[in-house]
Amino acid sequence: MEPADGKLPLTALATAVLDQFKFGYDDPEARPTSERCMDGLVNAPLAALPLLIPLQVVQTPDTIALAMEDMEPVRLVSLAKPPGPDGAATRSGQSRGHWEGDTLVVETTRFNITDKAGISFRGAGAIVTSDSRIIERFNLTSPETMLYQFTVEDPSLYAKPWRAEFVLKRTEHTVYEYACHEGNRSMIHILTAARLNRQTKEGRDAQKQAEEAKAQAVAGK
Repeated sequence: MEPADGKLPLTALATAVLDQFKFGYDDPEARPTSERCMDGLVNAPLAALPLLIPLQVVQTPDTIALAMEDMEPVRLVSLAKPPGPDGAATRSGQSRGHWEGDTLVVETTRFNITDKAGISFRGAGAIVTSDSRIIERFNLTSPETMLYQFTVEDPSLYAKPWRAEFVLKRTEHTVYEYACHEGNRSMIHILTAARLNRQTKEGRDAQKQAEEAKAQAVAGK
């Protein structure tokens, strides 16, 4: 791990942005995208969590698909051409891969950041902007283990690149569909309850005003 102390080498700008950043839970249009399962653990960089969330890797001659049983269903890594400025920016970024011996090297750039603060939170504690660059290395060290390493670069956020690594272990567990947001009516219920509460309060206030006006009229006779 670099830096060795495990602390992100944040720039003054990144620290200031994080100090002011907060999810807009009071505004239905500003609530975090993770609440709608739009940001998943399969995005670069991968995150090591104490949970059994299998990662499935499917390889074809020109594409590698990474699927994880969590939120974002699939990340596609193109092997057809090297990283470049072409291609649309997406929430997951554009991932391009190539082989260095037995190691798969994946470079992810072109993140589409929609948050007003201009940053997005990723797995492994990373924050990224539209200019961030993430390098991942997948190395099958044995039939049962894979060494995963990643480096995050963004001069506006980090004083220097930082890196980390962990080991992925082979499992026979099946990757099931992650039906996260389908049928989720929480936002509808929250807004409906808030509107009813507001209407009820307005009704109570109007009734109170009417009673006070009536009392004043009676007292004036």
